[in-house]
Amino acid sequence: MNRKNIWIHIGIAVIVIGAAALFGEINKWRSADHEVYTVPAESETAKPPVAVERTSAESEPEVLVRFRSGVTLAEIKRLTAKNNDTIEDEIENVNNLYSIDDLDNLTAENVAQQYGEMSDLVEYAEPNFEIRLDDPAESTSTKDLLLRKNDDQASAPND
Repeated sequence: MNRKNIWIHIGIAVIVIGAAALFGEINKWRSADHEVYTVPAESETAKPPVAVERTSAESEPEVLVRFRSGVTLAEIKRLTAKNNDTIEDEIENVNNLYSIDDLDNLTAENVAQQYGEMSDLVEYAEPNFEIRLDDPAESTSTKDLLLRKNDDQASAPND
């Protein structure tokens, strides 16, 4: 190949590659026309569990359940569905630890006891209580009380 016809060869290569891309897109369009979309019948769709309307405080995760190492996620979902519960969250720091919310509005202690009785599948189940601390900006610290006591003593007469 000499230098005079290199541009001819590059032009032919570009045309061949472009034609292949065009024919590939045309085949993709043709195959897309033949796809059949089906809508599942009502009997095939899964029904969501019945949930009672609850306040935001009640909808927080209630029970922390740690399942044994051999229990799969499919078994856990089946077990929670059977008890009318939902998996709210998986705690990634601990293997097989899930936060479970009860849809029957049972107390957290009752749900924890219910899962705790399944000793072949569950290592432990504990209620998840919310802990609230006092806001330090709003509370009076002992240091503030001591400063006030010293101020009161300075303004008191020194007999």
